[in-house]
Amino acid sequence: MVNVSVELRMDTKDRMILEKILDDVVKELLRGDAKYGPHRSHQRAYGVLRAELAELKTELDCMVSADDIRKEAVQVAAMALKLIRDICDG
Repeated sequence: MVNVSVELRMDTKDRMILEKILDDVVKELLRGDAKYGPHRSHQRAYGVLRAELAELKTELDCMVSADDIRKEAVQVAAMALKLIRDICDG
């Protein structure tokens, strides 16, 4: 579980929701790592992130369920973190 240790004025419910989201994002990032490995170039990282954004846009445009939209949004967040980790900080 990701620990949200940032000193923000948020109630317990909001903090728990944010921790769950971050936990899901990290799990998705690790799942992607296991399946595809790290990004080796900024072009590849951008391409993957762009593809995930396109999938999220499709879900939003089609007015699908909140669960489907959440799944795609988590994938976008995971790929953004992966780009930062592999390309910027790696």
